[in-house]
Amino acid sequence: MSDKDIPIDVNPVLPEDVNSGKCGPAPPSYEEVMGQYETSVQMNQPELPSLAYIDIMPRMTKPGNLQINVMPEFQPFQEIVRGANAWLAQNPGLAVWKCETVERKVLKGQGHTRVRVDLDSMAYRESAWNCNCYVFGIRMWLTQRASDQKTTQEIGLVNISPPEKEVEYTSYHRAGFIGLRHYMTACRVHTLKTYEGLRKSIEEFNAKVKANPIPGSVLNVETATLKFAEGFSTKSAQEVAEMSSWHEMSGMIGRRRTQVLRMFYVKGAPTTPQLEMAEFLPTRIGQAGLGRPIRFADFSDAENQAAEWLRAQRGIRLLNIETREAKYNTFFDMGGQVNIDTDSTDDFDLPMFESHKLRFLRVFFTSAGAPVATSYENTSLTTRVFPPVRCKGEIGYETMMQTMARIDAWLKLTGLPIFGVETTQVLDEGPSSFKKSQYKLRGFVGKIWVTAIKIYFAPPPYISVPEYLVAAGSGGKSSTCNIL
Repeated sequence: MSDKDIPIDVNPVLPEDVNSGKCGPAPPSYEEVMGQYETSVQMNQPELPSLAYIDIMPRMTKPGNLQINVMPEFQPFQEIVRGANAWLAQNPGLAVWKCETVERKVLKGQGHTRVRVDLDSMAYRESAWNCNCYVFGIRMWLTQRASDQKTTQEIGLVNISPPEKEVEYTSYHRAGFIGLRHYMTACRVHTLKTYEGLRKSIEEFNAKVKANPIPGSVLNVETATLKFAEGFSTKSAQEVAEMSSWHEMSGMIGRRRTQVLRMFYVKGAPTTPQLEMAEFLPTRIGQAGLGRPIRFADFSDAENQAAEWLRAQRGIRLLNIETREAKYNTFFDMGGQVNIDTDSTDDFDLPMFESHKLRFLRVFFTSAGAPVATSYENTSLTTRVFPPVRCKGEIGYETMMQTMARIDAWLKLTGLPIFGVETTQVLDEGPSSFKKSQYKLRGFVGKIWVTAIKIYFAPPPYISVPEYLVAAGSGGKSSTCNIL
């Protein structure tokens, strides 16, 4: 992370300053800043749903035309933050308690519409042979503001990109023959630009933030896995972090990905947070060998590890719990070692080969120096995943709004307070997709990805959390979907 990545605008622009000309031209209006958005917050509703959100996407600067493989272009990611603040200014009774990056596939439009983005969809198809185009936005989870808060909440963003490094590798080629059976080889040394690991990114951020504080208090931190390009690329991780879309001309072309940390904060008095990270991988079960693949426990095993770790923590401030994934090798593993590199910030995916992925939990927190620190000794962390219902007689799934309505009914019935929330996405492999910790990406085939909402609870140990959703609506069914 470079020094310029940390913004320094602490004080908001006041109307009287604009009128007097002290701050230059007036800030852009709400309509000028906002891109496409969708929210579960309804105007004039008596109270918020138990779990409320808004998705804000960037404005499209060039529409493109997917019919002829002309990709659309969108505003930089930081512009989405401006749109989020414009929306918050128009809704002063609401506050954000978590931000996260959401990804939506850009679809071919109909008629005069060249492209479209469906914000309500809970599933999409990744084509193996045709072009794929995606756009990133911000999902803000919302709550009612306290009555004693007088100023409108304003958020900011710091992208923590991995530091660059150069590595050398050697290639050999045949130089000539000596006699009839022997030959000589000559070598060439090449240099490849790559990136330090994720923990190194955190280490450098912690060192720099001491001299250049964050202009506010940290809201949450998340990992964004972003694509560099198809194959090798000259773009830097810093440039990629500012992009709000990516594409591939064919799903069969190799991808190069990196990990960038996004730190969302609420603007206010400067702070110097010291970021820390913990990871919990599902336990490996059994011994792999000839004809026997490597196997891991279900994802709940990682969740149980995280719950046990959290109960032992004192004097920390928990920032976020998120589901991530990492590649692992599939060798016979005769020596008992498995290579799972969760720290890598420079990965290559080759679709023509099978790729094995392991899902794990990553936790971000700040150390005892944080302004707000607590003990989690009596925390009994548990989770529930709320997947979309598959529509009856159709291949598709219910919408995001329908899923959120069922979640709201379940939360109101149980009365459980929410400890955390995240949006998760898995490869559609049937009802067990969200329970499995490992899956395989096969080449030369299209893929269906399904989105779900995962909620974290921290009730006292004597309170159990029901596993299944309650029936929503009369009779437990809708006209198109079965309700669990």
